[in-house]
Amino acid sequence: MFKRILAVMLSFCIILTLFCGCSLLFNSNKCGKNVVWNFDDQGTLTISGTGEMEDYHGATFLGEAPWYDYTSSIINIVIENGVTSIGEEAFIECNNLKSVTIPRTVTSIGGSAFAYCESLNAIKIPESVTSIGYGAFFACYSLKEINIPRGITEIEDYSFFGCSSLNNIILHNNITSIGGRAFADCYGLKIVIIPNSVTSIGP
Repeated sequence: MFKRILAVMLSFCIILTLFCGCSLLFNSNKCGKNVVWNFDDQGTLTISGTGEMEDYHGATFLGEAPWYDYTSSIINIVIENGVTSIGEEAFIECNNLKSVTIPRTVTSIGGSAFAYCESLNAIKIPESVTSIGYGAFFACYSLKEINIPRGITEIEDYSFFGCSSLNNIILHNNITSIGGRAFADCYGLKIVIIPNSVTSIGP
């Protein structure tokens, strides 16, 4: 009888351990080796820690960002000092996003990081950023102005495709190439100043 009770208790402990482990796995707030995220009831997503964020790849079970289920509720994004990159497709389809705070520790913005953030009308990119990935601001329909940091040498393909409210863009002398369809469908664009440093413009 004692052995049966002991066996039942051991089985219960094993199940409880497995359940807690799975719960921790699926509720993890990590989004990088030393980077974590938090989403509050005011609609603010905060990314904090040190080092790089993870890259993500679309709305798939294994590839989506851990806050993907909250994308329509995210209004503000605050990336704190210490974080060094914004992952690929990290904030894709945050269609109610209005403001983004990026610290000077960030040096790269991944491909499609802000794609389809259709309510975002302005964003301040710090001079520390030296790389903006493919389609980073694809279809940001409300984006009216953008600053290109001086450390950027290449405008990737589709970077600002479909930013129909963008009305002017000034490129610094460090820019050497502009990717294919980088400013396609920017119907509100009135002024584009292309420096002599540009040696190639994509189709």
